[in-house]
Parts: sequence; C-alpha cells; structure tokens
Amino acid sequence: MSCNIDYIYYAYPDAASGADANFYEIYGSISMGGFSASVFATSAASSDGTEMALHLGHYSGDFIGDDDIIDYGVSISKDGFTSGLSRTNMDYSDIKAYVAFSMDFSL
Repeated sequence: MSCNIDYIYYAYPDAASGADANFYEIYGSISMGGFSASVFATSAASSDGTEMALHLGHYSGDFIGDDDIIDYGVSISKDGFTSGLSRTNMDYSDIKAYVAFSMDFSL
C-alpha cells in the first residue's frame, strides 16, 4: 500500500494591485494492489467562480485481466454544479457525459 499527499502554493507577489492571484493545490492518492484512488482540490477559480479540472488515470491488475486501462476527462464547475466528459482507452468505449450537484451544510 502506498499513500501520497502533495500541497503546492503558488504565490504571485508582483500581481497587479488588488489582484489576488495566489492559490493552492492539494493532491492525495492511495493505492493498494491493483486499486488506486485520488483526490484533487484547488483554491484557484476564475473571477466568476468557475473552475476547470483535468483528469488522467491508469489502472492495471488482476481484476481487469491483462489490459492496462487509461481513463481521462475534463470537467467544469460553478455554483455547486459540475459537468464533464470522460472516456477510457478500452475497446468500444464511448465518451461519457455527466452533471453533478453538491452543496455544503452544517449539522
């Protein structure tokens, strides 16, 4: 089993006066045998709150046979809604489209 956590802070001290160009990224992954999972978060957002993310993943192991599978996708988020496209390199793999909604609340 292996774990990885990365934190990257991007500082732009010469940004235009009043502009808040600094942002951070946090990436975490865990893998065990042929299974892996990852999470990515960023504080970067465009001026209207829109965020875009790219994904690239690789899977291999006994549970999928002798093949290596690569999946990739792009998503865009705004106001709690995320829509995206994803695909794998598997034979007969179509592009998948999805829409998701999330909201924060206190218990």
